[in-house]
Amino acid sequence: MSFLDKLKKGMTEAGNKAKITVEINQIKLQIHSRKKDIEAQYKLMGETYFNHYVHASQEDVRTLLNRYCEKIISIQNEIEQLQEKIKEISNEKSCVCGQVVPRETKFCPSCGHKFDEESNEIVWDDEPQPETVVCASCHSEMAADSKFCPSCGQPFNRGIS
Repeated sequence: MSFLDKLKKGMTEAGNKAKITVEINQIKLQIHSRKKDIEAQYKLMGETYFNHYVHASQEDVRTLLNRYCEKIISIQNEIEQLQEKIKEISNEKSCVCGQVVPRETKFCPSCGHKFDEESNEIVWDDEPQPETVVCASCHSEMAADSKFCPSCGQPFNRGIS
């Protein structure tokens, strides 16, 4: 491969990564905006309750507060969907323990949970990699801070690398 071909390939990859970064940042901005909307709902809930208290209103305040709660839950669901979209774009998934791992991971390196088999999407491997060690059981590489091998699920014994 000639120098110009390598340069062209590198520029194309950089452009693709830049698009992904822009898309992720746009989604993060949406999440931030939706979190501000939740804060506004909390404020309205407090003001509503206080006004009913001060004016000794006979109207049932719970009905009004329930509407705010439903709105907050709706916004929280939107935020969760946006966060899942970020993971999809980043080629990541979440474990039951909360750890975010690359989509191709078979076992969580933190808790050892086995992931269901799923189709793998494009993986960007030119990212800087953390320090790695080799699993004594299956000889796969894994992050040095892993507690379990992401390939075979065996506990990682720090004494063996």
